[in-house]
Amino acid sequence: MSYQLDLEQIRINFKFHETTLKHNPNKQTKFLPYTTKSDKNKLKDFSMILGEFFRLVERKRTEKTIVFDDILEKMLLEISFDKEDDRDSFINIVNTIFQTDDNKTYMFHPYIYLYLSSDTETRKLGQFLFDVLLCEMDQRNGGLKINFGTTDVLSQLFIKVLPQLTEYHENEKPIYHCAVPAISSLFHSDLKWLLKNPNLFILHAEKLLKYYYFFYVSQFSLSCQRFLNDEEQGVQPIYFNLEWENTSSNRISYENGWKKIETPISQLFSHVNCLEFLNHKAHSNKVYFYHDIGAKLKSLDTEGRTKLFNDLEILLKEYQEKLSDTDWEGFKYKDIYDDPVKCMMYKLFRAIDYQFNDVSSRKQQYKLYQQWFVSFCQDNFIKIRGRLGKTLKLTPEYLLFITKVIIKDESKIRMKKLFEGFKERGIDFDRDSQNQIIKYFEAINIIEKKSDSGDAIYVKSFL
Repeated sequence: MSYQLDLEQIRINFKFHETTLKHNPNKQTKFLPYTTKSDKNKLKDFSMILGEFFRLVERKRTEKTIVFDDILEKMLLEISFDKEDDRDSFINIVNTIFQTDDNKTYMFHPYIYLYLSSDTETRKLGQFLFDVLLCEMDQRNGGLKINFGTTDVLSQLFIKVLPQLTEYHENEKPIYHCAVPAISSLFHSDLKWLLKNPNLFILHAEKLLKYYYFFYVSQFSLSCQRFLNDEEQGVQPIYFNLEWENTSSNRISYENGWKKIETPISQLFSHVNCLEFLNHKAHSNKVYFYHDIGAKLKSLDTEGRTKLFNDLEILLKEYQEKLSDTDWEGFKYKDIYDDPVKCMMYKLFRAIDYQFNDVSSRKQQYKLYQQWFVSFCQDNFIKIRGRLGKTLKLTPEYLLFITKVIIKDESKIRMKKLFEGFKERGIDFDRDSQNQIIKYFEAINIIEKKSDSGDAIYVKSFL
């Protein structure tokens, strides 16, 4: 098997022939949906992303939105009233049940998600989550179905008069490449369970998608940090603190929480550009992540390795020459591999990361790219704890929801199995946090103890 860089195409796509090189990570690959023009308010209303995601699940077009006055008029046409007072009462009931104080439609039923409007950026994020969380074709093509049934007559009428959405059946290929497929399999299982219960779906669909968004991007960043290391590409659990507990700098949860992922997240723009370079290949259009590249290197013969090393050396030399505003004398690099080809690839990454931090105008791009995800984390999973700074938090609502997802339809599970379920989903707790969770569960009466032994503590299913 060959692995040969297409240097000429790299020069074209990264503008090597022009005055200034342009970092352009979306020509051959799409790993993340971010840009260097961050708007931290874009993700405040996550419902827009949910709308796009579930339209993709249901294969519906997005032309229609809910205009409440139009819906009300259509509902009125479906009903005969004996008196005008009855009509007025019906209008008041519909307004009270289905409309919020700020004139939006209540999320009273899963079908409403399909009408939530999206803009360009939130559509990209919805597409990204669909592609990386449902990356297998059998998951995408009819593997999931939202339960639209309802026994509520008024809700049935509201849904009946909604504008018809266009359905499409094309087997469209994913736009974004899934680099952590183990997360996709787990998400599919959790979403499939949630979809069986419309009431739970309405209450928790946003939590599920928000957490898996955090889960995927944080694990993607940790996988990038591994680079070409020969190690299993499994989930690396990250430690969370409970929102209400005190913590300190000597806790495992502090060192292995936000601090563990802060640097990998900050380097995302460097990694997507490095992956873009390495995916300009003369032999294949298939998208490679780092572990795929590592596997390909094992199959290269001596001639192929020599050619690849020389091409990487040429690429790095031209890259540094084109970025003449960078102080390359300050660039420090140390080999971390025994393999010269891997060393040259790592040196390319370090050079990309170095120049972003050396030149102020590009440093701003570097920060804005990561800010898409950092701002989301700050709004949902980060707590500022004085001198400790940022730590990852889990609120009571998220703790109970993820507990419910892990238990699913069982009547009870061992506490040990519950913690294993959290770990499988990328969440770890140190001993102090585990004890806090047991105390909290005891307070809300969902603990069953056979003895004080950890193996004899059960968590009961709850509504």
